[in-house]
Amino acid sequence: MFFPEAFAAMAAFYAEPAAGLAQKLDPLCGPEPVHEGIAPLDIRELKNRFETTDPDELRLDHARLFVGPFELVAPPFGSVYLDGKRTLMGESTRSAMELYRRAGLDMAEDFNNPPDHVIAELEFLAYLHSARRAADDDTQHLLRDLHHQFVRQHLGAWIEPFTRKMEQGAETGFYQLLAPVTNSLVLAEARRA
Repeated sequence: MFFPEAFAAMAAFYAEPAAGLAQKLDPLCGPEPVHEGIAPLDIRELKNRFETTDPDELRLDHARLFVGPFELVAPPFGSVYLDGKRTLMGESTRSAMELYRRAGLDMAEDFNNPPDHVIAELEFLAYLHSARRAADDDTQHLLRDLHHQFVRQHLGAWIEPFTRKMEQGAETGFYQLLAPVTNSLVLAEARRA
């Protein structure tokens, strides 16, 4: 079973670590698996690692992996993986933005990252799942097409090299586990698309 909450929760964990963030995983800790590759035990362990790791260690690892100021260990931008030569804001970024617009969305003014940041792409998947539940038949068809195109050409196309770098470069157990959990979630979604 897939939950929009799973994509929203994964997105939240790519932002700077903050108190209370672990509670976003609570809806996913029930008896039902998030999907065939992620058991509730994986989610409970992810939550446990977040809660038991020193907050300063989490913030340092997050900055080293995704923010800088030096070379990023695991750049969280699709264009770095899809456009080659570590390009930021390339053609794939513009393509992702166009898919957001076709879904009736625009970037939030307070979102200070490019449109192809892993947070934006995971949140877009959460939105597509939620919107499809409430949509009429014509809109469902459009959202299904956007979902298929987005997963195949964007997040599903770059999640493996991104999470591989993340898992190899992470210094905390939390980020070492977040990488394969995110990878499994997105790849399972790509198989369904």
